[in-house]
Amino acid sequence: NFIIVPDFSHQRFLQINLQNGSIVKLPITATAPRIAFDKVTKTLLYSDIKKKTIMSTTLHGKNSSLVYTIGNM
Repeated sequence: NFIIVPDFSHQRFLQINLQNGSIVKLPITATAPRIAFDKVTKTLLYSDIKKKTIMSTTLHGKNSSLVYTIGNM
């Protein structure tokens, strides 16, 4: 069991194990990130305000793909 949280100071995501508190730095960077995780497919969706994109990737940063480009904000 784990949670995924944004690390705003370093523009990345952290995976925190709820059993022992260990922290894994995920190989995904994003500015002002917002995240959603589908535990069935193990897919991570996240936004990047600087790039104005919404991306989809596996939990460890493989198979990244663009989901949506955000218009002018």
